[in-house]
Amino acid sequence: MTEASRRLRIAALLLGGALALLGAPQPAAAISVVDNGSFSLDLSGDIKGRFVAIFPYEHLFMPDEAIGQAGLLGRARLELRVGRWLALSAHHQLGANIVSGDLPLTGALLGDPTAAGSPEAIELSWSALDESSGFSVRGRMDRLSLRLRLPHMDFTVGRQPVSFGSAWFFTPLDLVAPFSPTVIDREYKPGVDAVRADFYIGTAGQVTAVAAYAGSWGLDGLVLAAHGRVNVGLWDISLLLAAVHEDFVVGLDAAGSIGDISVRAAVTYTVPPEDAEDEEPFLRLVFGADYRFQSGITVLGEVYYQGIGESRPSRYLAFASSDRFSRGELWSMGRLYGALSVAAELNPIVSINAAITVNILDGSALFSPGLSWSISGNADLVVGAMFALGQRPAPIELANLFGSDGLPMVEEDFAQVFRARSEFGLLPHTAYLQINSYF
Repeated sequence: MTEASRRLRIAALLLGGALALLGAPQPAAAISVVDNGSFSLDLSGDIKGRFVAIFPYEHLFMPDEAIGQAGLLGRARLELRVGRWLALSAHHQLGANIVSGDLPLTGALLGDPTAAGSPEAIELSWSALDESSGFSVRGRMDRLSLRLRLPHMDFTVGRQPVSFGSAWFFTPLDLVAPFSPTVIDREYKPGVDAVRADFYIGTAGQVTAVAAYAGSWGLDGLVLAAHGRVNVGLWDISLLLAAVHEDFVVGLDAAGSIGDISVRAAVTYTVPPEDAEDEEPFLRLVFGADYRFQSGITVLGEVYYQGIGESRPSRYLAFASSDRFSRGELWSMGRLYGALSVAAELNPIVSINAAITVNILDGSALFSPGLSWSISGNADLVVGAMFALGQRPAPIELANLFGSDGLPMVEEDFAQVFRARSEFGLLPHTAYLQINSYF
């Protein structure tokens, strides 16, 4: 038995244990530890067992065989309230993973916050065991924040989620750790270290000011944003002004309805700092709509333009090494996209869905079908896949990685050898199974 096969069997056993554990009856509601009116302490959480299989295509930089990963993720959520004016949130996640191959799967890409590696002003993440062995145990404090509630204002300091904008697939206003389309679990967004003030005006108006740590205490490592939202008839209109890693960003978001069709649109204009080399101001624009039929089928679609993106696949590798892409501010490398999602309930406990994201200019796509089954009132099973459609990278021989002098080529020359021919064609096919239990 090979080492990869042994790990895969262990991964299957781990998943089987997770399924047995999560399938057992659990209390469906949060536990109220203390609640005497002026003081309350609630404990809740979730346990998720996941198995992911990646099927590489034939290429020098791809593994020779499929890779399997099994993981057991647990999150405990503690909510403390003192009177009406003070609240403390503390959420910690613990993840144990085993990988069958020599190249571990990217946990952050699949939605594992313990592997996200997002910047921390105060180190609240830890890891145990040698990940090179295929085994890892990681922990991360997803949220740890203190909120002071005052008349018409909330002030929050600590690790907390920060999101702006109403779009789903493409989120130009979400400038702090947006989700990529390959993330399996979007149910929970990990927090970032930030100071935030929310001012409430009238019945629907709100102004938010936030300063989020994004790598350093200088302007190049902070996200500073002011976001205002008002309601005009059936529409929510938002304006964003932000300084993101020394960029100046202005954004506008609108969400409402035209008849029975829900409509949303967002646009941002980014001005890089004056000393930025080879960068011009650029526009990001998304328009989307969704409609729910009487049969229960919901259709959602978006079109997205990214002015800074590349129109030629040969430039994708250079774009992927840029600071914006590396820090997660952008996840797409192209310029023009379309996305469509269809979801339907087969019965009260089983639903199916399918989504496709298309790079319109290079013709590649990511097709993601899935099924969700509500096992009980507090547990569900999710299965799905992500099929990468598009031209694969041009083949490379090992000899191509060495220069005429016999020495390995430098990183700057690698882009001349590795030739991407489509964006989503760079990705392997992926299948996953996840069971979630909540308490």
